[in-house]
Amino acid sequence: MNIKRMVKYVIKFILDSLYMFEAAKKYYILCKKDCGFVKDRKKILVSALKNIHNIVFVKCKAKHPVMREGILFKEICKKARLHIDDNSTFIYYPDFYILKIMANDTSMILGNITINYNIVLDKGIIALKKEIESLPFKNDYDNALITVCEGIEIYITRLISFLENNCPKDRDLANIIARVPLYPAKSLKEALQSILLINSLIWMNDHSLVGLGRLDQVLYPYYIKDINDGILSREEAEILISSFIETLHKGFKYKSNTLLGDTGQVIVLGGIDYCGEQCDNELTLIFMKVMKKLKLPDPKIVLRISSKTSEDVWREAMDLLNEGLGYPLFSNDDVIIPALIEHGYDNIDVYNYVVSACWEPHIAGVSLDQNNICILNFLTPLQNIFRTKETIITVRCFDDLFNIYLNELDKYVINTLKHIESIKFRPSPLLSLLTSCNGKDIAYGGAKYNNLGILSVGISNVVDSFLNIMRYMERNNNTSLMKLQEILMNNYEGYEDLMYDFKMNGLKFGNDDESVLKITNILIDHVSRILRNYTNSLGGKYKLGLSSPAFLEHGKQNDASPDGRKKGEPLGIHISFAHKEGDYISLFNFSSQLNYQIAFNGVVTDVVIDSGFLRRNFNNFICLFKTFFLKGGAQLQCNVLDYKTLSDALKNPEVFPNLIVRVWGFSAYFKDLPREYQVFIVERARQYELDTFTN
Repeated sequence: MNIKRMVKYVIKFILDSLYMFEAAKKYYILCKKDCGFVKDRKKILVSALKNIHNIVFVKCKAKHPVMREGILFKEICKKARLHIDDNSTFIYYPDFYILKIMANDTSMILGNITINYNIVLDKGIIALKKEIESLPFKNDYDNALITVCEGIEIYITRLISFLENNCPKDRDLANIIARVPLYPAKSLKEALQSILLINSLIWMNDHSLVGLGRLDQVLYPYYIKDINDGILSREEAEILISSFIETLHKGFKYKSNTLLGDTGQVIVLGGIDYCGEQCDNELTLIFMKVMKKLKLPDPKIVLRISSKTSEDVWREAMDLLNEGLGYPLFSNDDVIIPALIEHGYDNIDVYNYVVSACWEPHIAGVSLDQNNICILNFLTPLQNIFRTKETIITVRCFDDLFNIYLNELDKYVINTLKHIESIKFRPSPLLSLLTSCNGKDIAYGGAKYNNLGILSVGISNVVDSFLNIMRYMERNNNTSLMKLQEILMNNYEGYEDLMYDFKMNGLKFGNDDESVLKITNILIDHVSRILRNYTNSLGGKYKLGLSSPAFLEHGKQNDASPDGRKKGEPLGIHISFAHKEGDYISLFNFSSQLNYQIAFNGVVTDVVIDSGFLRRNFNNFICLFKTFFLKGGAQLQCNVLDYKTLSDALKNPEVFPNLIVRVWGFSAYFKDLPREYQVFIVERARQYELDTFTN
């Protein structure tokens, strides 16, 4: 063991002995976020010293995991710092610097989840607590839920006292806090404040990538009652929602998961109801109008659309998209809902689907669903084949290679599932309380749905690779692939012409061609069939998606590949052309024919649109998008960008402080991104420049 590893081991041993390892790990991550996720250890150390006075410790010695988490949450409610900004409409202050003193726990903290805010808005915490207390026999799980409710009561009592001492003239806000979330909300303002308080407690309990759900549906009864009763005008309601959005944006750097802006704060709008009727309402439009005015990267919008989506909603959505904020992401109910039903979700639930952090569907308030539990890299099995001379030498025709690949893919997927089975989730009585769990903690299978979602990356690179290999073997009289193996091992050195040919010529993933579709759907079906044979440790199913945030990180781990990629270069992003310039119509036709009934856990067709081109062809793009979804497209996200502006921003990002781009499934300020992401986005904008599209 070298000295560096020994020092790490000793430090970890000491921290474990003091029950401080969890706290130290979280504090390091907080300081890293404070520095904008830089890897400069000196900056992180400076941040650690600067923020040490912000630390709040909570501790618990209870051995039962569920009770331990309940008591720790109650301690958070007792000790979290309180603050309100001057002239603030709402009070909202997640204290991110709360550190838990506890035994090291390697279980996974649940995130990527949306709770059912209706439970709190309709009943209130006091009523929920009374329901649990009335049970004839209570176990540790029930007692942990009661402890959580007590913690929220303590937090609210502290808030009321804080407001009376610090904002004595603002009696309205203190009166609202005295009612919500302990009791049911009676107005739009109360509902918004109740959501904010529960949301802040979820963040303080270390649950990351927290979704906000279908807020136009959740809030509409309060909105329309206030309007009808003359309590609010539509303009006043818009001001309230604007303040709500600005409030949620606070602390976004500490909410970010791996990059600034990656918060998971998704607001889902629109969609159809159980009767198949479109349930857009005035709030659907108001939320989009507010986001258009505020021009913030976070929170972001996912718009559920269908064949029945109104023209007003389409135009407002396209106006918002035209602002270059990277949202809304469009999700097609006519495709996603049947896929959810086919997977085993009840009809009554699927119409209330939301999305995890980016785009993966699950049901708010009844799902544990961890939709990005791992990432499959379709390129890895092909890379393994080309690393082995003994395998390549046996290949005599394309079918040989393809069958060998499918066998390797089998092994890869099965090994991945074995790894997933080793994952344990940390109990959360808070999430259990807000997720309609039945008799046991959400981490132990208490939710109605306990499915695990697998993301994937590299499918476009593999499809392009096979299409290129097919051409290569035809040109070389179906000879073995030994020479190509050598070229790939040498990273195309001396064979740049072949690399260019592989990148730019021939059929590609994204082309509207039967042979391209056949290979793609075979791969999707092959992985899905394996997943259907397995049940996870909580009794749920596995589901597959074709989108992933890992196209850069996984690309670094992959050798040169037969799609024309050099070693370490990024993989293809979502459902899009990996290298070659293509046209929207071809890509949309291709994407609309993929088998989303068996792969729906994030299936995003991803394009870049020149901002000027979109403005000049506004109505044409509405028609294009509608046609795409009518033909079977599932999800769509667009980066509306200007290549020249991006090129200038790449040279000097700070000159463009408000330039927003879409990264993998979230929006962020361009200046906040690591250089490699900035370069990647600029390159994609160049790939999709206006003059590359002739259709």
